[in-house]
Amino acid sequence: MAQLFKSFIPSEFLDAWMRGQYVIGPRTLDYQYAGFALILRGFYRYDVQPKSASGGERKGAFGGYAAAYLKNDELNIAGFRVYDDGNPKEVPLFWKSVFSRFHNDDKDGQIKLYFPYNIYPDLIPMRIRRAYPDMDKSDSDKLTLMKKFAKSCRDGPHLDDIEKEIMERGESHSTPVRYILEELAINASEPIGDPKLRGLCMLKLGEPPLDGARYDLLLTGENYGVDVSNFGTVDFKRLARSFLEKVDREG
Repeated sequence: MAQLFKSFIPSEFLDAWMRGQYVIGPRTLDYQYAGFALILRGFYRYDVQPKSASGGERKGAFGGYAAAYLKNDELNIAGFRVYDDGNPKEVPLFWKSVFSRFHNDDKDGQIKLYFPYNIYPDLIPMRIRRAYPDMDKSDSDKLTLMKKFAKSCRDGPHLDDIEKEIMERGESHSTPVRYILEELAINASEPIGDPKLRGLCMLKLGEPPLDGARYDLLLTGENYGVDVSNFGTVDFKRLARSFLEKVDREG
């Protein structure tokens, strides 16, 4: 897994790309979008805070981890929902983008990423058992193992505690975070059963995250359900190299 987590593009190259220093000929929008797709690759922590149609906050925050990767000349996003305080029975939940597009918003001049996504409620993770080495080997229900972790992550702040422990002690073997990311890295692009259309994300570049040790890029925006009256704010925080190196340790 080390090779998956440590394939990074030097920041100096990305800065030069954004300034157009590597362009030969006219700088086209297609070229810019290709650069954005490369920049966005990586592993993310995401958190959604629902809102009502009238603008008031509602209960039902959810989130987990996601991977952004390139396949078939397109940016793909796939994730594992590992907490949901509105419908805990719906975790763990695998989801994946249907397609992704970049949109140049004329109103504010910002380039935004949007993608509709499907959920796969019947997916059973196959490698989660290793996160619980003390579990009875006769228990073959991998979904049960994942639900144990999801139950402990009923709300977002608990994930903060887990991530801080990983950074401080490097004890990633004590939580399934490493195996969730590994599952995303290996199986995100594979066919995984019957999809159900669930929603649409619209993201733009946000302010730099405060915790540079854990996150190095912030995408923020809106998450819309199939029913457009059901929506919320969403943050995608890319996991930093320092965090991934901790996760990649063998305990």
